Amino acid sequence: MMEEEGDEGGGDGEALIPSSMHTGAATVRCKAVHLSKARVRSFQSILHDLRATELAMRVLKLPLRRVPQPPNPETGKPQMDLAADTGRRQLFGQVYAFLHHLAAVETPTGALIHNTKIQSYLAAHLDLFISHIGVLNLNVATTLAAIFKANPVLSRRCINAGIIRRFVSLLIDYGEKKRTRWLSFLHNTVVVDGKPVPSNQSVVLNLASEKEDEVLELCKTAEAQAARRMLMAGGCHLVNTESGATAQGSKLAYHRQSVLLLADCALGGDPT
Repeated sequence: MMEEEGDEGGGDGEALIPSSMHTGAATVRCKAVHLSKARVRSFQSILHDLRATELAMRVLKLPLRRVPQPPNPETGKPQMDLAADTGRRQLFGQVYAFLHHLAAVETPTGALIHNTKIQSYLAAHLDLFISHIGVLNLNVATTLAAIFKANPVLSRRCINAGIIRRFVSLLIDYGEKKRTRWLSFLHNTVVVDGKPVPSNQSVVLNLASEKEDEVLELCKTAEAQAARRMLMAGGCHLVNTESGATAQGSKLAYHRQSVLLLADCALGGDPT
């Protein structure tokens, strides 16, 4: 890709296009490109008007057969399902990454460029997206979070106690206190665009209080604190490694996200 003149600098109003992208058979290398906020939104709208989102949804409506796995021999807890068709699971992963960036793009400085029209379109398919959660190496939660980022009206309309409970159940069953993206989704439901959502704060706090040891990692014991120090000394640095065939997740990132979630549940006063 050619670098656009006049769009360099990486300021708050610019997005950085990644320097490589992965296809089913190869990695395509390309030059990083800085785009203005207006241009990113224009590209998002053009792709949506060309019905790229509709085509993506047609792909995601293809059947994805799940193969249940036996319980974890060490913990006895359920394990995430495998996709019977690895190629289709990889295709779904690429489609979800595409939809993620259509809905919301973060700049290198952390600023957000979101498209409310596309977010609303994708929110109508929320049940389909949720049905794909729990398949090993298929990242759906990051796309779900992007759909509601900086859009408190849409979040209040679509996110209810049932969806929050579903994610808490996923964390209990499969999270192993390292599936940070599911915890991040909950985090994005309690405060949206800097505005607290009291109803969601209350649900999350109640569930966290009821099932704290199963859902959150607060490192309250001496043993847990020692384990945290070992992770930090080992160079984990809060890296969340959830992508790829050998992904193990990050317990340190999960601890950090647990603390941030509780802090934002208290934002704006007592939600109860």
